[in-house]
Amino acid sequence: MYARVSNRFLQIIFCLVFLLTNTVQAQQATWSENANWQKFDSVFGFSWNTNMGDWVDAQGSVNGDKPFAETTIDQASVGAPVLVDITVLFNRWHSGQLPNHGILIKGSLGTLNIAAMESDWLSHRPRLIIETSDGASENLFADKDTYLDRSTLKGMNGRDILAVSEKQTTLIGFPELDMADSAISDKKATPIKKVLLSLHPKKLYGNKAHLQIYAVSPGQFQLLKAPDPESGLRQQSSTLKVLKSSDHIFYVQDFEESDPLTGWKDLSPNNIVGAKTTIRSGSPTTVAEVTIGKNANLGVTANQYFKDIAGRELNEAYFQYSIMLGDNWSSEQGGGKLPGLAGTYNVAGWGGRQADGYNGWSMRGLFRNTVLSGYVSVTPVGFYAYHAEMDGKYGEHWVWVGRDFTGFEKRKWYVVEQHIRMNSIGLADGIIEAWVDGQPVFSRTDVVFRKTEQLKLERVWLNIYHGGVARSQQDQDVYIDNLIVADQYIGLTN
Repeated sequence: MYARVSNRFLQIIFCLVFLLTNTVQAQQATWSENANWQKFDSVFGFSWNTNMGDWVDAQGSVNGDKPFAETTIDQASVGAPVLVDITVLFNRWHSGQLPNHGILIKGSLGTLNIAAMESDWLSHRPRLIIETSDGASENLFADKDTYLDRSTLKGMNGRDILAVSEKQTTLIGFPELDMADSAISDKKATPIKKVLLSLHPKKLYGNKAHLQIYAVSPGQFQLLKAPDPESGLRQQSSTLKVLKSSDHIFYVQDFEESDPLTGWKDLSPNNIVGAKTTIRSGSPTTVAEVTIGKNANLGVTANQYFKDIAGRELNEAYFQYSIMLGDNWSSEQGGGKLPGLAGTYNVAGWGGRQADGYNGWSMRGLFRNTVLSGYVSVTPVGFYAYHAEMDGKYGEHWVWVGRDFTGFEKRKWYVVEQHIRMNSIGLADGIIEAWVDGQPVFSRTDVVFRKTEQLKLERVWLNIYHGGVARSQQDQDVYIDNLIVADQYIGLTN
């Protein structure tokens, strides 16, 4: 077995009952009330694709300029409710044409403060007034709201006002309309006639404020498209043994060999107190178990150099591995590193050695502090990016997020695939992509890895490391299996 077995009988019984009687899952990725002008969830580290928020317009264009509705507020309108018809947007939510991530309000001319859901007056709080053709109506109050302010990275939620201006964007979220519990009992028999957004202006700075209403579309994951599953190399091979014979494959490691770490260079699994790497046989396969010991940083570091496995350094490669966080996993401070691709040349691109385009680069995996998502503890993951246009001396956090992916849960296997294509010299056209279980979770096509042809894909970096500087607060196990390196998309088996 690759997981430890404990004798906590009562706890296990409780967990089984809970799982059988409750639907427990991580929340889908959407914006949080801790959002700021750079991140749509500052705890997870999920970034807006465009600063100050992402949206879809009435024509379906990402960050387009055709609002679903717009209105102008003047001084005479302050203190009274303003009703804006957003029927078209609501119907797209309700029909499933658009995911309901709420509304984004952009402003111009003056600065308008409107009542937030924290307002003392219920009638002042943002709500939808839903009317049907038979005269029934329903009030649907906002269940979250905040505004993004370019002057600060602090979340602006929890205040009794929302601000809208050229430098401030308001976000308002609404729950799904539960037709069974609603006054609108049958959406087919009583179709929705009109949906009005009710806002209550509190104060206007300037003579007028013009508001435009869009659908929130948080983060680049809304734009990502999954590759054709049939194009993957694993679709064409029944087993990893067959896959090894493909001309597109440089390296496969399934940990079934007697000494599977043979051939890895710079291996350091046992030379730091608390770090160990073992190979454990069990169902369904033999996997590598990496332990980050209590009060330690290093789990394992080792390298496969492209000169050894491909005969040369490359400009493009795909790297896939399977990973599971152990039952004892909890990243409480400092985050850390996971496997990835690199070209550091023992000069720069790690440990605060800032990349400048001439000295090195790296794109290891990243894990951040474990957080609660719904009822499940989730560890956000991504790329730890050292690249030619980085601002500081330490790597940047490029956090992954998908339509149904916010990070790794414990005791669950994931198949991670990374793709890097080096940029052309003088151009910002480098590509970096990631997929988890075949789902796209990250894509950039404007990366500058290098400013000289001397930098290429040098190595595959098998790295499990806690911190930075902060040490692990307890023993933490990570399980790794099925490492594959190729020159085209690897994908999943059937």
